[in-house]
Amino acid sequence: MIAIQTVALIGKGNVARALGRAWQNSGINIAAYCNRTAELPEGLEHQDALLTSDPSKIPSDVDAILVAVSDDAINDVIQQLPSGPLVIHFSGCMPNPLQEGGVLWPIQSIAPDAEPTSNSYPIALSCSSSVRNVLHKFAQLIASELHELSEKERQTAHLTAVFAANFTNHCFAIAQELCKRASLSWDLFQPIAEHIASQGFAGTSKHHQTGPAMRQDHSALDAHQKLLKEHPEFESLYQALTQSIQSFHHTPEKLKP
Repeated sequence: MIAIQTVALIGKGNVARALGRAWQNSGINIAAYCNRTAELPEGLEHQDALLTSDPSKIPSDVDAILVAVSDDAINDVIQQLPSGPLVIHFSGCMPNPLQEGGVLWPIQSIAPDAEPTSNSYPIALSCSSSVRNVLHKFAQLIASELHELSEKERQTAHLTAVFAANFTNHCFAIAQELCKRASLSWDLFQPIAEHIASQGFAGTSKHHQTGPAMRQDHSALDAHQKLLKEHPEFESLYQALTQSIQSFHHTPEKLKP
């Protein structure tokens, strides 16, 4: 196979819609759509494509099958696919498919209303050497950056992204909720948030940790614990983060795992 030109797309969520549109805009023909309701995903073109809810009914003459479903469903779906086409999924943490193919993980959150343009997404590629060139060309159609990673490197990168993005965003959401409950303006905290973000971008976060957990300031920690009695849903997270900061910064290096 010189290049992937015709594909089947499984799924109709954010990833399926956004990446499907991006590849369609780049000239890729989607010959079949497969999802639970056998519907055309929003924003995608039909082009006389097959609509089915059964992965086993996907035509075996497509060049590749794009499996854009939840991580929990990936293995079950792949087991139902016809043999022949390359199999590509988009999970950061799931293993490479056993069938010939690979993984193209977009290294960013994809919003439901994302409007893809050419070269929209930073992508991590994991695959066997036998299909490297084909998947490389296919990914480059929509990739702003392309990073070739081993399976373990990709999975570790996904774990890193969860800490850097998902957990960080959740902490911002909690901080904004506390502001709302106390009738404080979030504007008060933008300078400190921007300062912390700049240290993250510079890769120096460990060396700029501050706060009562870092200082082991028990008076401040106890005061926070009293306040958290009014917000019990955040108490266990506060305790876990406090313990993590202290362990990370105050455990002798020789005792760390």
